[in-house]
Amino acid sequence: NATGEVELPPGGPIDNVPPPTSINSAARPDSGGNAGAVRVEAPQMFVQGTIESSSVGTGNAGRIDIAGDVIAIGPGGFVVTAASAPGPPESGDISIQAGELQLLGGVVFTSASGEFDGGDTEIVADDILVERLFGVDASIGTFTSGAGNSGRVVLRAANAIEIGTGGAINSSADPASSGGAGDVSVSAADIDVSGRIYSATGGSGPSGTLSVAAESLTLTNGLIYAQTTGAGGSGAVEVAVGSLAALDSSILTLTSGTGSAGAIGIEADDVGLEGTTVASQTVAAGSAGQVSLDVEGRLAMTNGSRIAVDSLSEGLSGDVRVSADA
Repeated sequence: NATGEVELPPGGPIDNVPPPTSINSAARPDSGGNAGAVRVEAPQMFVQGTIESSSVGTGNAGRIDIAGDVIAIGPGGFVVTAASAPGPPESGDISIQAGELQLLGGVVFTSASGEFDGGDTEIVADDILVERLFGVDASIGTFTSGAGNSGRVVLRAANAIEIGTGGAINSSADPASSGGAGDVSVSAADIDVSGRIYSATGGSGPSGTLSVAAESLTLTNGLIYAQTTGAGGSGAVEVAVGSLAALDSSILTLTSGTGSAGAIGIEADDVGLEGTTVASQTVAAGSAGQVSLDVEGRLAMTNGSRIAVDSLSEGLSGDVRVSADA
């Protein structure tokens, strides 16, 4: 445990030449053991290097635990667990606990390419910000290119989560994979999205379920979607909020493959949609899902907003159900 500030700047020596600065634990191709766990703890951290646990042998990658009052991960900053062939290793979980997390052009993810599931990514903080900085996108996610599923992604904030422009929260499965994408759960008192929250699959495994829960959810040019381009179905999108205000945004489930698109379910006290689409869509053989919107109070739709199920090919369309008290 560090007692002061921990900083991982880009580059290594003073002249900033490769290799990049890193804290890592690794199992090499000729090893049969597991990579160890990595723990970094300090009141303040600024990361522009790599924090990693990985395995390219037969052993598992370790977990990563990071804790601090203020954690900033900038462009070039990576927190990653990864496990790849030739062995059947598992990638470790990532856990970040912070008072304030700023992911500004940085990346946090777990990756698996074998037969076992990838690790989960869980972040618990008072406030979370994920957005582009200096033209570099920021993301928190899980990924699989093998038979195992990608891990879950969980974000929980006591106060606010902001997914800004160029920011993404996601789970995904490669087209060559038979594993599915993990579930994605985002919850806070206030959530603002002008980036993306999504789960996507291109292979035979399904994409995960997206769950968003908040007292207030605001979308401005934001996207929340579950998608399949392969044989696996897309997951459902579940939104449970006090108020939903969306401007020029989309909440979607989509299929352009043989897999079906998932359902969309929104429960809210009040909903305002301006130039926004809530829809399940198919452009291929897969069926579109059901869309339901239950509003206890007022539902306002302006500027061409749509709640719909769209079939633009041979795939079947689902039902649309909307209820509101005002």
